[in-house]
Parts: sequence; structure tokens; C-alpha cells
Amino acid sequence: MPPPPVPVPPTLPTPPVMPLCSDADAAVDDDPRGSAAAFRTFVLIEHPAGFGREAADDAVSAVYGRASPTGAATPGLRPFAIRPVGRAGSAGSRVRWVGRTGPASFLRPTVATPSAVELSDLATAPAVAAGPLFAVCTNGSRDRCCALKGRDLAAALHDALDDPGGTPSVVEISHLGGHRYAPTMLVLPWGYAYAWLDPDRAVAVARAARDGLVHPDGLRGRADLSPPAQVAEALWRAELGPAPVGAIGTITVHDDRDGNAGKDGDDDATFLVSARVDGRDEIVRLTHRPGPVIGATACGGKPIATGRWTRA
Repeated sequence: MPPPPVPVPPTLPTPPVMPLCSDADAAVDDDPRGSAAAFRTFVLIEHPAGFGREAADDAVSAVYGRASPTGAATPGLRPFAIRPVGRAGSAGSRVRWVGRTGPASFLRPTVATPSAVELSDLATAPAVAAGPLFAVCTNGSRDRCCALKGRDLAAALHDALDDPGGTPSVVEISHLGGHRYAPTMLVLPWGYAYAWLDPDRAVAVARAARDGLVHPDGLRGRADLSPPAQVAEALWRAELGPAPVGAIGTITVHDDRDGNAGKDGDDDATFLVSARVDGRDEIVRLTHRPGPVIGATACGGKPIATGRWTRA
């Protein structure tokens, strides 16, 4: 008598593989221009421990305790946690650099821990020549893209730029904002943020910065500018190619939305932006239009609202 047939379990559908948020964002052609985080002065705190979700706050607490000097008394100041590439570093947390972004930028190494008064004075302090410093976000506790892509970029950039035993010009940094543009990099002291860099593009940006030039490839914007001003500068710099910070003068932004903006489903935002660009007066009319919303990704988190800037 033949043996009874062996039951065959039902075939279950294979769950879909969700993309990383940065891959999903790039696939819908989201626009990174105008997305640089806003700050005017900064304090960089070496914090060799693993970056938690609130790594910058953890670094501030480790140095200053609960009486943080980086709150409402110092508007425009942003603290960051940093660490050497590969996480090797000193055992304790300490303030390594302070500085100011923008055309009158500077980066100053610290000898002693700055006081709250010293930090509040950064906005008007005399400029000191130093840098540039290239900070790659590797804060994987905020978003896994920054760990998976940022660490590789930081290592590649460090290998390309820094001599063994010399003073490093590449560091890992805590959350920069815009992890959907990972790997992201901040060029200090200017405060220029970059999106979706690969090693070749990052090296090109860094080498241009060492020559005093702003490279336009992947440029998100400068930290001391509003989003429309960031977008206009990125457009102008794309036309100029690598050029000094001073190639573009003071940028002025005027809201150009009409009385119907935001009504009847019209969410477009329109601005007139003007500046002196490479010796000539320029003006551009910019419109921001919402794009698709990205839902679930492998990174988790909230849905991502996308959009695109265009010349109107």
C-alpha cells in the first residue's frame, strides 16, 4: 500500500522589498535645492560614543550638563556632535570647533570650553581663517540611510583627502536634516549642504572648497539663507560652475504669491529673488510645486512630502 501523500504547505506571497528612503526620494525626482538646515553659528562637539537619535543634545549635555548654552539665549546657533571617521577618538566629549556660516564665515578650533557668552558672541566675532571641514552625516539612529551610505562616503573622502597622522579635514557628524538626500555632507565654515553625493562628486566638492570655490554639483543650499534664496543661488552657481562665495552678492527675496495662493488646491509658492551675480544684476522668479508623497520605506518614519522648484 503506497504511503499517504505528504501535505504541501500553501505558498505565501513574498512581502515586497521596501526601498531606502533616499532611493525612493531620488526615484520620484525630489528637489534637494532649498533644503539646507537653517543656522548662522555653530559649535562642533567631539562625541566619540555612538550617535543616538538626539546625538547633538547628548553631546551638549556631556559637555555642559543640563544648563545648555545653546538654547533661546543664542538664536541661530546650532550644536552638532562630531567624531573622527571610523569612530576612533578620545574617550571624552569636548568642544572642538566653533564658527559662523555665510560670506563672513570662520571656523575656529577651541582650547577651552566656550562659555554661553562666548557662543552668543560668535555672530559678531572677528573672522579667523581656518578650514574647510567636510562633515558627512552618519547618524543612523535618526535614519538608516545616513549610516548605510554616509559611513562609506566619509571613509572614501577621508582616504582621498587626509594624510595618515595629519589633521583630518573629514569628520562624521550628527543629523543634518534631509536624510532622504543621503549621503549628505556639510562644508564648513560656509555652511553649504550637499545631497546624494558619491565619492567622486564629494572629492570634487572638497577640492574646490580647498581652493576657495563653491562647487554646484549636488548643492542643497547655504545654512544662513532662506529656502528660496538657497534655490536661486544653486541655480546661479550651476551656471557659473565652481566659483568663490563672493561671486554672488547679497540675495533678496520677495514673496510673489497672489491672493489665491493656497486656495482651491493651489499650494504653489512663488518668490522673486535678486542678487548681483558675477558682476551683473540678476533676478529669478521661482515657484515651488508639491510632488508625490512617499509612504512606507525601509527606513520607517513619517511619510515624505516631496516637491520641485522651477523658474516661473
